[in-house]
Amino acid sequence: MKTMIMASWGWIGLGMLSACLVASGVAHSAASRPEKGFQLDIGALTVVAKRDRISAPGFPDSTMNPFRKMDIHRFSLRHEGRPVSLSLPGRPGDAISSFNMVYVLEDAPRPALLVPSGVGVHLVEHSDHGLQVSALPVMDRPVAQLQWLDAEAGQPVAEQSPRLAEHAPASLTLQGGRWLLVNRSVVLDVRTLQYHAVRPWIPQGSDQPMAGLNASTEPALALSPQGSQYAALASGAGTGDGWDRALLVVDMPTGNPYGVPIPLQHRADVDAGLVDGAWILRHFAWRNRSGVEQLVHIDDVQAPHTPGI
Repeated sequence: MKTMIMASWGWIGLGMLSACLVASGVAHSAASRPEKGFQLDIGALTVVAKRDRISAPGFPDSTMNPFRKMDIHRFSLRHEGRPVSLSLPGRPGDAISSFNMVYVLEDAPRPALLVPSGVGVHLVEHSDHGLQVSALPVMDRPVAQLQWLDAEAGQPVAEQSPRLAEHAPASLTLQGGRWLLVNRSVVLDVRTLQYHAVRPWIPQGSDQPMAGLNASTEPALALSPQGSQYAALASGAGTGDGWDRALLVVDMPTGNPYGVPIPLQHRADVDAGLVDGAWILRHFAWRNRSGVEQLVHIDDVQAPHTPGI
């Protein structure tokens, strides 16, 4: 995907330097920062960044200067030169056209942007049918949470969130894997731009095993070998059976979860905060049962435990 960067820079000596870079992906400018703003052309889509100055009193440190200011960039979008506004989910007739952050999906099959805002997350793309805008069915979050599920050796990495800041063009590039977990409730396949709503909890009071188990406040920790499921640490309401802390596994194609108890002999590790992806792979195994991946504790595996399927 070809991306053109046009930047308007501040005065250097008595002259004005203007830059226009064309590169595969988002190019880096030789200058340190855009003083007034910049423009990214991603096919028929254009991201326009304009510099703004806002109050920054140093919250939460109230002892800092209340008159302090900070520079940020605000973004707007164009499609084939025309301004783009994004409708607000659940509020017909309301739309926004200014954003604190826009991400370029560098590995998408066509020009595509991910636009998080205080009212949701939108996928904006240009296809053979023209402009397409999808409001992803994500859980409400004050700040968007983005996590690659397969970025490091095919496993999840830490979540990232948009920052209110002065951005360089390269910082808008979102790249690192295929599966992107958005607000812990939607998995976006960046290579196809298809997405799946997922439910990181088992409804309380339902007839499903381990009802009430909830991982909506936790990031993903491990991805299955075939990339169809991910696991997160969860909490629940169980008492007698000891599963008040367990693993919740989400099947991405269906969006449905299931619980995997953490045996009591591992409770000390859970309480000490030692549960991560490596810990899961030491004590659990992914198995393929009738073509469907499933996470089980190694004590429940008849064959000797080996990583993978």
